Amino acid sequence: MKNKCSQGFTIIELSIALAFLAILLIAIITLTLTAGNMYVKGSTLKAMNQSWRDIEDMMRRDMLATDAAIISQQITVGAGSATSGRVCLGSVSYVWNTADLLNSEAAPANTVITFGSGSSATPVRLARVVDPGATMCAKDAATLRYPNVIPGSMTATELLSVGGREVAPYSVSFSPVAHSGEYGLYSIKMTIGTSGKNTTQLDSSGGYVQCKPNGTAMSDFNYCSVNDFDMIVRVGGSA
Repeated sequence: MKNKCSQGFTIIELSIALAFLAILLIAIITLTLTAGNMYVKGSTLKAMNQSWRDIEDMMRRDMLATDAAIISQQITVGAGSATSGRVCLGSVSYVWNTADLLNSEAAPANTVITFGSGSSATPVRLARVVDPGATMCAKDAATLRYPNVIPGSMTATELLSVGGREVAPYSVSFSPVAHSGEYGLYSIKMTIGTSGKNTTQLDSSGGYVQCKPNGTAMSDFNYCSVNDFDMIVRVGGSA
């Protein structure tokens, strides 16, 4: 009688093979998740940059078509970083609410600028309003407050609609650099970013807004993006 011996894997060899497969699977999952997070963050940044380019082109045309002498000073309502603002160019006006104001649970009455009023009111982020009378920059004679409702009778366009993500300005600045008669130069600066509540913070020097790093409370780093934009525009001339 002959003994037939069949060679197989030992338990140790099987354990090593399974451990290798587990490590390989974990590595694949980690790489997939990392790539997905990078894609989401990159697409948010790309959409925000495209949105700024559109805003920049529109503002350049509007500023070029107006007269430096009739541009209102920038009007800010609120305190600290929780503010709304507006600037009127004579034929159109730009209005906005900052991210901190939109996220505030105790925003002062009549501070938040909205499309419509009552139950249908929708907060503005950054909007362009066709406003030949510059009514958005005129105080009400009775209340001495600036209007905070854009009625349906006015043509207004929300400029910060970025792929369904919540985006808002953190700060906005319109300031004259130089002007002579109807001509001039203006500096426009904006910090624009995703506006999820408590997902951003000031840097250690308090100088600029940044996304909270991973691991901190309420951080949403993979979806968060904050960017500074600025431009110098010419005022007056021909559109």
